[in-house]
Amino acid sequence: MNFWPQLVLTSFCIGYLTRHLDLITIAQEVAHEFASTSHKPLLLLCFAGLCVTFLLIVIPLERLAEFEHRTSCDYTNHSSAKEQLKRRGSF
Repeated sequence: MNFWPQLVLTSFCIGYLTRHLDLITIAQEVAHEFASTSHKPLLLLCFAGLCVTFLLIVIPLERLAEFEHRTSCDYTNHSSAKEQLKRRGSF
């Protein structure tokens, strides 16, 4: 699929879901409730904790993926599973 049809389809889907689920209204309500709440430090602490947890998971996974990519580039026998089964006579 070309770039432009994908972009148009993705934009349509995001717009439809945003309108159908009232995401803009929900975001405005959350922002308004956050401004009027007295638990701001606790909410900010929870948000910071979630961000740190996310980073502690994503950064090691990204490094692991980079390591696996480097090691798989050195692998010379790039054949599909179908080719391997044919070679063994199992297919």
